[in-house]
Amino acid sequence: MLIQVTIAADGMEATAEITRDSDEETIDLQALERATGEAGVSHGIDRAAGEELLGSANTSPVGKRVRGCVAHGSPPIDGSDGQLQVVVESSQQEVGTETNGGTIDFRDRGAHTPIEQDQLLALLVPPTTGTAGRDVRGKQIPARPGRKATFPPGQHTKLAAGGSELRAARPGDLNISTNRISVEDVIRVPGDLDFRVGSIECEGSVQVEKDVLPGFTIRAGSDVRIGGSVDASIVMARGAVQIHSGAVRGSRIYSEGTISVGHLNEAHVECIGDVTIRKVCAQSTVVAGGAILAGSARAIGGKAVARERVELGVAGQPAGGLTVLAAGEDRLEEVLRARLGADHKKPSPSPKEKRSHELMASQLLAKQQAIEAEMAKKMVEMMSTAEPPGPAAQVRVNQRIHEGVRVQLGAAQLDIKETRAGGTFLLSQESNEIVELSTMGKSGSK
Repeated sequence: MLIQVTIAADGMEATAEITRDSDEETIDLQALERATGEAGVSHGIDRAAGEELLGSANTSPVGKRVRGCVAHGSPPIDGSDGQLQVVVESSQQEVGTETNGGTIDFRDRGAHTPIEQDQLLALLVPPTTGTAGRDVRGKQIPARPGRKATFPPGQHTKLAAGGSELRAARPGDLNISTNRISVEDVIRVPGDLDFRVGSIECEGSVQVEKDVLPGFTIRAGSDVRIGGSVDASIVMARGAVQIHSGAVRGSRIYSEGTISVGHLNEAHVECIGDVTIRKVCAQSTVVAGGAILAGSARAIGGKAVARERVELGVAGQPAGGLTVLAAGEDRLEEVLRARLGADHKKPSPSPKEKRSHELMASQLLAKQQAIEAEMAKKMVEMMSTAEPPGPAAQVRVNQRIHEGVRVQLGAAQLDIKETRAGGTFLLSQESNEIVELSTMGKSGSK
């Protein structure tokens, strides 16, 4: 018999060739094992394959060469690379949010994920060294160790536990990009707030470089700054709201701080602090827990109601509609209680408000009603604990006041019957009538 064992060049496989010399000859497993050992094979011997090869050789014609693999090397197992394992789940959706009716609201991608200080964001999983292999001669083959993950900490994050944990350095909102996790105190929108961005709901501040396009919502836990206009959309902030241009076409602006805006047109503005209007307030409702400060602006139609005072440049316009200017705690409370109501129903909108509302999606209207009720409750709570404004509540028109303007202070109201120069209107504590500061003798009605 002839048994010849050959080892492959890479040492990972051993092959045996067997030839019988006569029919009476039977080759056994011991003979094959001696031949593989003499060839230097000591690892990965496949006994089952050897027995199968022997069976084929012993039944083959004399002189026929039978060949087969009898040993295999063990390849090395390379180490796994290190990785960042995110342990906090983002609540935002890639496309939109499913509504109760089964449709997708493409404007709403859900709220940003609020993060607390020192909250664990991710685990830095270390690389593994891998497992060494062996060739058929028993020689060790080293494994390639995994590479260490390189994931620099993002804004307001820090490495902890010897570099194995990524934690928040301060409270904020989660932002996960392709190569970084950060905690943002400001959500910045470099252009318009549109479908590329989606509505924003976050714990921090929001800055929009340009406009908020129709149908979107911003709900911020701090300040909101908008470089352009707000068009048929909702903005609500626990901090201050600054709108460089204006709020138009049924937009609703709410703030637990102050509001500053260029102009208003068919908008609803409401805040616990002061409202500042720089240019025009047309056919809009402005409600302030502090003062309405528009000393050089014009109010045309609509209603301006403040707890402390209302100051305008020009009130009304020739042959214009009714413009209501009201100040005092009772007037503000009257507006809020009317909106809240026993059944929390919203008063029917005016025709102009209705046209503006129709520009917005039904989901936006539902959010609007919920936000208005929430804001009204907060203002009522504020009024129950704040000091009353007392006799300081007033309405002041610096330049001109037109017919069709109604001044309301306390329980009294005064309808302006003719266009004339402006003045400062107070509520007389003696007569409970509206009087002008400059004349103090010209009274209105109770």
